[in-house]
Amino acid sequence: MMRLPVLRHTAAAMCSAALLAGCGSGTDLEPGARLLTTIGALAATRMMSGTAEPDAPTSDLETRRAFEEAGQRILQVEVDDPEALLFLAPVTQNQGITTWVSNERINLSTRDGVILATRGFGSDLMSSTVPSAALIGRGSGSHDRLHVYLDGGDQTQKYTYTCSVATVGLQTIAVLGLSYPTRHITETCVGKLGTFTNLYWFQGARIRQSVQYLVPDGKMLKVSAIID
Repeated sequence: MMRLPVLRHTAAAMCSAALLAGCGSGTDLEPGARLLTTIGALAATRMMSGTAEPDAPTSDLETRRAFEEAGQRILQVEVDDPEALLFLAPVTQNQGITTWVSNERINLSTRDGVILATRGFGSDLMSSTVPSAALIGRGSGSHDRLHVYLDGGDQTQKYTYTCSVATVGLQTIAVLGLSYPTRHITETCVGKLGTFTNLYWFQGARIRQSVQYLVPDGKMLKVSAIID
């Protein structure tokens, strides 16, 4: 099974491996670019295909502290097929839409934590019309979604889904070494291509963690907001 680089390094190793990444006081690069430099430097020194001994395992809190020292917002994205763990930094923000990019140039566009589009995941969501986080956060009700995919001939195909929202209840979740009290909410959507259920964990009015499907019965992304 293919795995993209999983970054588990100490804070000291992160800073020494990427002085250009903003661990010091440099401000010559945009925050997202600095974090991508950090991730790229770490990936370059990571054990690949068993050719070198890995660094000693570090705790989630040590990993979190390393990213905190870089001073950037960051998302952790877990992919189910093929299995991969990515860290994404924000590179653009326009009219409430944030585009996040990994050092592998895989990108994700979100509005308040709800995925709008993806590139580089294989079964990509080209564009969409989706509910707001506030609408989902109500914990009940129904709405429609519009998803745009590419077919085998690289032609865009539009599909609509009818979705219902339900509240599961209160749940404490762990995100990279810290625990958060959340409300667990589901969004179940039905359309011609099939059915999928997105999961959301709200910390107050924001989405702390989610599991969102790009296509029914297809690729699933688990997205966690690590550094706010």
